[in-house]
Amino acid sequence: MLTSKLEMIVSDKTIDVFSGPTTVHYRWRSPSVILEFFLCLVFALSSAAPRSDGVELTSEPLRLMELHLDSAIERGLPIAWDAKQVKLLRVDGSIGEFDPNAIRRHQVLDQAFVPDSAIQMRGQLQREFGKRYSVEGGGNFAIVAPTETVRLWTQRFTQLDRSFQNYFSTRGFQLRPAEFPLVGIVFPSQKEFMQYALQTGSKLPTGTVGYYSIATNRLYLYEMRGNAEAEREALMTVWHEAAHQLAFNRGIHQRLSDPPRWMPEGLASIFEAPGMMSQRTTMDPADLINASRWGQWKKLAESPEKMASLLDSMIRDDRLFRSQPSDAYAIAWGVSLYLAERDTNDYMQYLRKLSKLSPGVDYPETARIRDFQSAFNTSSLMLVKSADRFLQGL
Repeated sequence: MLTSKLEMIVSDKTIDVFSGPTTVHYRWRSPSVILEFFLCLVFALSSAAPRSDGVELTSEPLRLMELHLDSAIERGLPIAWDAKQVKLLRVDGSIGEFDPNAIRRHQVLDQAFVPDSAIQMRGQLQREFGKRYSVEGGGNFAIVAPTETVRLWTQRFTQLDRSFQNYFSTRGFQLRPAEFPLVGIVFPSQKEFMQYALQTGSKLPTGTVGYYSIATNRLYLYEMRGNAEAEREALMTVWHEAAHQLAFNRGIHQRLSDPPRWMPEGLASIFEAPGMMSQRTTMDPADLINASRWGQWKKLAESPEKMASLLDSMIRDDRLFRSQPSDAYAIAWGVSLYLAERDTNDYMQYLRKLSKLSPGVDYPETARIRDFQSAFNTSSLMLVKSADRFLQGL
């Protein structure tokens, strides 16, 4: 007879997560507890589901854990706990990271882990940012912006949300529902944007116009006014970051996993193109071109062998994004767009495979190469040549 307790083994600790008529014991070889496991339990097991071995998993919800620190009390779901760090998933979707030595005591509460609703999130954001800002909801987003422009920004993000959904549904990739409202914060000026980033511990490169934080699960940007061309380029960056936010929350990536960087960056770069935000039912193929990447792609394409060598390096590791970022982003964009439009089934299957990468576990070079070659069954040289012919045809 099965016992009546599901136990989570965290390092050398055993923590009761929920009680119910059925208990399954999960014992982890790694000291870290995997985020995806908990998200599946919290959100996918909303009703008792029979299994092939006759065991029923209970629909009893996971319970909150309370950590008592030196200067604060934190509540959430533990998603990693080892000798070096403790990570707690909060009900607003943010992830807190703590030093285990700073935790004076912890306890499991008789309270279910339930993500904040859209209404709760909007109320919390209004209190956090005050009367200068308004908060509106659109699609999966909750947008914080100056009162006079909040409606415009909400419409923009709603359209991006719709475009993102349509892009993947028409290509056979079923996105999962977002577990948390996706927060976008629009500051009225660059000064306030940079001040907020500094206050919250984010060190931004000069020229940053927006960024998505995996830790807070929020998107941050500022309004750029007075220069139409600069505003257009800034919006391209914003849509890139918003695409990251959607991908990390709709099941394409996992927030604690380590996919090859060319894949998330290439995918997000696709959504910088003007056609991705079009409300028309038909699109001019030329509108798929990302102007900020196209010029560099054309330069690289003059030497296909060199370009293929750079792609090989990106498949192996992510160092090119640090040493030659303009080359890395251009190649990631062009290859991703070609695969998404002309090798759609294989590309979507590759995304599905990478979406199952174990959070907190390294993705070694050998596995990266093997999975890429298995997915596309072509040489890098043939791939960049085919991608260039496709892009030139647009």
